[in-house]
Amino acid sequence: MKFSTTTDIDAPQKFSFRAASNFNRMEKQVMRRGIALERVNNGEGHIVGLAWRSRVAFKGVERDVDAAVAEYDAPERYLIAGKSDGLDLRFEVAAVSLAAGRTRMQTTLTLEPRTLTARVLLQSLRLGKSRLDRKFGERVDDFMQGIAERFRDRAS
Repeated sequence: MKFSTTTDIDAPQKFSFRAASNFNRMEKQVMRRGIALERVNNGEGHIVGLAWRSRVAFKGVERDVDAAVAEYDAPERYLIAGKSDGLDLRFEVAAVSLAAGRTRMQTTLTLEPRTLTARVLLQSLRLGKSRLDRKFGERVDDFMQGIAERFRDRAS
């Protein structure tokens, strides 16, 4: 199952990418939503290898999620890959420069089942896919517009 959204923001590519890959800030936002998150590896001086372990309540069941930065190609894209209870997760963010002060941010979340239980779980999600697509798009758009606001505040 794949969720994706594209958001154009009024900020340069380098600034946008740096803000979208500010993992310390993202960790704080995740924890504010009540998700238990622990950084388990600091990437040993590199961003690739930075890893987290989290515990998420989903459909009434606590699920462990392990994720790590698998690819990091600044200022263009990064990929976070993870695993959870029979699911493989891929979260990719790409920044494409449209003009000197405008950037298109493409965000994709892919969930791939590895077990029959995970297939059944994803099948139940497919029933509400349009609602999930909308929520995913709204959350990502809010995050990206926050980047544009920080750039405007910095520029003034």
